[in-house]
Amino acid sequence: MAEVIRLVFARSTGPVRSPMGLMIQAMRQPDSAAETIEEAEARVAACTETTPAPAPWNTPVSPVAAEAEWGEFVAQAQELVQAEEQAAAARLVTCRIHHVEHSAAAVCPGCRADALSGTTGTPEPGADGSFDLEAWRAQRRAARAAQAEEVEQTRAALTDRRKTQGQAGHPSAGARFSGGGR
Repeated sequence: MAEVIRLVFARSTGPVRSPMGLMIQAMRQPDSAAETIEEAEARVAACTETTPAPAPWNTPVSPVAAEAEWGEFVAQAQELVQAEEQAAAARLVTCRIHHVEHSAAAVCPGCRADALSGTTGTPEPGADGSFDLEAWRAQRRAARAAQAEEVEQTRAALTDRRKTQGQAGHPSAGARFSGGGR
């Protein structure tokens, strides 16, 4: 094991902040880990002048023993999965879209309803903490400008309507109540 550690540190190209992290990273890469272990075994064997024992993953195993070992592995994995599911069922999380608290093992009821109805369920602006104030202000300015334009068009239409009614021979309000006429 000491030789493996020496090899990993010899391969590092700069200062190491976390020795444990470096070792974990080196051992997580399957091919690299196997090569490092084999190289360390060869170096130790060369130092002690013995032949290295075959790697445990290269030893022949009978089908019955392999099946038993696989069954043991599956049983352990199932126990771990069940324990993880139970822990997730007990843990509560909050949906960032619907702001509903639900168990981590289940899907948010609002998200499920969105999926069933085919809606996107996109969050409100700022629900994820990324509210763009300038974009919101620009959107509000555009909405106000559109509303002002609509009001102006309505006024112009009413003014034109009054003018055309006056020209069409309709008596004006002043003429009806002025006492003149008949």
